[in-house]
Amino acid sequence: MIGGYQLVKGRKEIEDAKKILERYQEAHLVELANKVGISSPSFDDQPKSGGFENSQEDKLVNSMERSQAETCFCKRVRMTISLIHDEINADSASILKLIYMYGKTNDEVMETLRLSKSHYYRQKNDALLIFKKMFGNFNIGDMGQKWD
Repeated sequence: MIGGYQLVKGRKEIEDAKKILERYQEAHLVELANKVGISSPSFDDQPKSGGFENSQEDKLVNSMERSQAETCFCKRVRMTISLIHDEINADSASILKLIYMYGKTNDEVMETLRLSKSHYYRQKNDALLIFKKMFGNFNIGDMGQKWD
């Protein structure tokens, strides 16, 4: 029998994993947009007020730093799921990929993997716990979004 503390801890880890994976969807969109829309800033020689140039440079630097953070975050999520696939369980990795990377519904994933409802939800929770443990500690607030 699982103790109350372990059960609560497990639920929290599952919720944390869900938040990280849901954050992946947003970060991946930014990552893709940056691949498509990267362009050099244009500057002209027209007179400007004193703080304009620094303000534009700061915005550009902040945007680049955020883009880099989003890309690193996405790579870390993909690497973790890949490790789960290779080292733990391919079905667990498939569940995470199909739901959080490809936007499939629970029913679609159950059908694709040919799992019963009870087995699917057990496998999904196990996959989320494994993901959280392998991904490690991560504070989404570090990327400009609070999650607590």
